[in-house]
Amino acid sequence: STEFGVTDEFKSSFSEVVAETFVKELERSDALAVVDQPGPGTLVLRSMVLDVVSHVPPTYPGRADVYLSSVGEATVVFELIDAESGRIQARFAERQRIEPPSRTREVSAMPATSASVLTDVRRWARAAAVDLRKALEKRAR
Repeated sequence: STEFGVTDEFKSSFSEVVAETFVKELERSDALAVVDQPGPGTLVLRSMVLDVVSHVPPTYPGRADVYLSSVGEATVVFELIDAESGRIQARFAERQRIEPPSRTREVSAMPATSASVLTDVRRWARAAAVDLRKALEKRAR
């Protein structure tokens, strides 16, 4: 099998990494301000990561190193909601592969570890967050 279950601990780490990465990237915007309270002229960003598929086998004592061409894949969904009216202003969804940075090779040059997998997730989340920030900035101008 090339698909494996995801532990509750990894789900929690995955969610934390994705949320942290999106907030940091959106805070980089010159055209937008990230606020912690809704009010006039604000949008609520609701994001979801759905249908996460892991290609990372579970660890167990004595397991040989594992080299991956893909950490997994997931669907990201964003909704922009007017804070005052509650109406959805925009919705975006895209399924993406989460891959190690070695685009020139079919398999990562480094063995997969929990740290390297989370680094790949962070890289994937940042790329998605950059796309979202640019789309929001374009809309704001």
